[in-house]
Amino acid sequence: QKFVKEWKELRSRVSSLEKELASFKSSDLEAENIGRIKFYSKNMGDTDFAEVQKLVREITSEEGSLAAMSCASGDKGTVVLAKSDSVNLDCGTILREALTSVGGSGGGKDSYAQGACPKDKLSDALSKIRNLVS
Repeated sequence: QKFVKEWKELRSRVSSLEKELASFKSSDLEAENIGRIKFYSKNMGDTDFAEVQKLVREITSEEGSLAAMSCASGDKGTVVLAKSDSVNLDCGTILREALTSVGGSGGGKDSYAQGACPKDKLSDALSKIRNLVS
């Protein structure tokens, strides 16, 4: 029982630290203003996908925000596009078009989408998303 209690406390602490890290990383990002949208975009390199998702959630908790983030694992690149409720865009459609143009695939809902493409095409995918948004 002592080990279970310690394990739960450690798990809670790790979760708390992960949230703090996402908050710190989001404060380090510069937003580009595209009309009324605060657009955040970054290739996070070999970052864990769960960490990228937490960062995206942190960014899109702010009204008027749109986040396009990518990460890589091996030869595979993953891209996430998400928005706050006040942004009037369809993330699924935008991401699908951007990834298809670089040899990848993806999709999702209007508020959150994810997909994959070759690792060496991540920057091109993020640029395409930016062009589609503006």
